[in-house]
Amino acid sequence: MLSSTLIVALGAIMPVSVDAFTGFSRMKQLVKIDVLNPADLNNVGSTDGDDSFELLGDLVTLSFSDLTPVGRDITDLLMRTGGSPESDVAYINVPALNSTACAEDTCCVWKYIADEMTDLFRGESGRCTKWARMAVRLGFHDAGAWSKATASEGGGADGSICLTDEYTLPENGGLEDMCLQMTTWYDEWHNQKGFNISMADLIRYVQ
Repeated sequence: MLSSTLIVALGAIMPVSVDAFTGFSRMKQLVKIDVLNPADLNNVGSTDGDDSFELLGDLVTLSFSDLTPVGRDITDLLMRTGGSPESDVAYINVPALNSTACAEDTCCVWKYIADEMTDLFRGESGRCTKWARMAVRLGFHDAGAWSKATASEGGGADGSICLTDEYTLPENGGLEDMCLQMTTWYDEWHNQKGFNISMADLIRYVQ
């Protein structure tokens, strides 16, 4: 499932200058072919056959014990020391949206956002719609041009692709409608309903 999603998401991406991870040139080669061997994905982040085990962001600045359970899983997965790529947590008995209980539960509002997104992303057959595929691609384009060399200057997965006119650039062609939809959700959840929801959070949530 991951492989097919990745192919759909990246297959239509136009070439851009990206140095966020060392195997990107290899990934561009892979998505140009019709059939992708899942085993090839293991070598995407490697150089000369050597795997990269470099961590970034909070995974570096916080101790392992200070990370959330998700952060620890991601660290273990990236370092290949374990971790689970799939959550088995079921979120049930969700409080009413504007209740005190919901305000005290970080995940509560996101359940309502997820339900709204699902209505657009899941077709009648239960399969992903064009909107779901665009949303995955949008996440890549928002984050893909990040570089360690310019990390202190910001950029990367910050929602700027939809908050500015980045989505109108040629390399982001085809993402205009998805950005307009993300802007609608942002206006609804951040402005109208007053939740502390950022554009970056909305885009990342789809991933």
